[in-house]
Amino acid sequence: MTGRELSTTLNRFKEPKYNPETSDYWRTPEGINQRLDMLGSQFTYMVVNNSLKMYGDTYGASGMMWVTHPEASKTGPCQICSPKHGRIYKPGQFMPPMPAHARCVCQWEIIWSNPAEPPYQPPTEPSGESLIRVS
Repeated sequence: MTGRELSTTLNRFKEPKYNPETSDYWRTPEGINQRLDMLGSQFTYMVVNNSLKMYGDTYGASGMMWVTHPEASKTGPCQICSPKHGRIYKPGQFMPPMPAHARCVCQWEIIWSNPAEPPYQPPTEPSGESLIRVS
């Protein structure tokens, strides 16, 4: 076997370089890492937005506003989110789930009836003592 034949045979066993345009990119280590990053980001935005909805419901917000963050993505808001920017949803009204799609960076913004003083009550024990301790 010549050196050239050996080289050709060994090259068949090397991992090929994957091109996202022409191969199954999502099965490569880079593709798997990118997808895990996207899922982690989507989960984080889901937790934050659901927490904001719960906080607003609990403390009597007068509404929730859909806010896009064009500075948070390279291409700005997408066609799904752009029309929803600034839309206000009243309590009890159907609110679409957020994030609306993969890589969505939109958030709910709480609207208070009296913006100067949100109706927040610090957590207390049954005795009335504050659970927030400063040492």
